[in-house]
Amino acid sequence: GLDYELTLGNGAVELEQVGMLKAKDGTLIYLRTCGVAPAGESVVRFVPDFEAANGSSVAWLNTGMFVGTRTLDTAGKKLEIAVYDVAKVAATGPKLQLKDPTDAPNQPWDCAKVSGSKSTEVFTESVTLGGSLSVGASKHGTRNVIPITGGTISGKLAGTIVSAGADYQLVGGTTTLDARYMLASTDGEFVVVRSC
Repeated sequence: GLDYELTLGNGAVELEQVGMLKAKDGTLIYLRTCGVAPAGESVVRFVPDFEAANGSSVAWLNTGMFVGTRTLDTAGKKLEIAVYDVAKVAATGPKLQLKDPTDAPNQPWDCAKVSGSKSTEVFTESVTLGGSLSVGASKHGTRNVIPITGGTISGKLAGTIVSAGADYQLVGGTTTLDARYMLASTDGEFVVVRSC
């Protein structure tokens, strides 16, 4: 999976993680988290969304109420997440309030709307893929994940596709593709790609 951390102009951090977990019994679990940390804090608070097969041993993750923290140790090259069940916890105590910088535009991600037209081609990708991982039928539909294992890009942007990320497919009445991965340009820059 991938851990997308965006430090905003005011020092606050926005976090999004997408990835796959495997339970001890081999059950695959899709995990997506979204979270924030105020400027100067290293621990990110997040809300996780789990998808596990409805008939699996961990199907209870589909209906639970959870929060978590993510701690990053860059020197030790470790990332730790802790998830807590808050279904029976009363909302008391201090609240965290964050403000978006006024100069940072919001990025909408509505994959259901088809709009736009073709223009000049910027680059072409040749992507290599790993074996498909199926979570199975869960709360949002049937989740299928195809790992992105590398590849090349050519055109105005040239380089390679980093071996990380995946195409997170949700199959139901309509199939939704949500690919998230990174490109490494020949001049040493990295480009985050989300294609849905």
